Amino acid sequence: MCKFKQDRETLEIFKSALAASAGAQGDLQEQIDFQKLPETAGKIKEYKEAEKRLREVEAKLSKCRAGV
Repeated sequence: MCKFKQDRETLEIFKSALAASAGAQGDLQEQIDFQKLPETAGKIKEYKEAEKRLREVEAKLSKCRAGV
């Protein structure tokens, strides 16, 4: 009987983990779909361009500081 109880507990743990995994996969797919929306893709591109400009400004500032 003890083995049966242990097997049942293992199955319950597996069932719970499987449900959590399915939920996480659903959330991930939702995020992927959201990123594919035209307005989201445009914002992502805009943020990447802003990040690039910021890095260029930071590089110029570090050169100015090095020259001081």
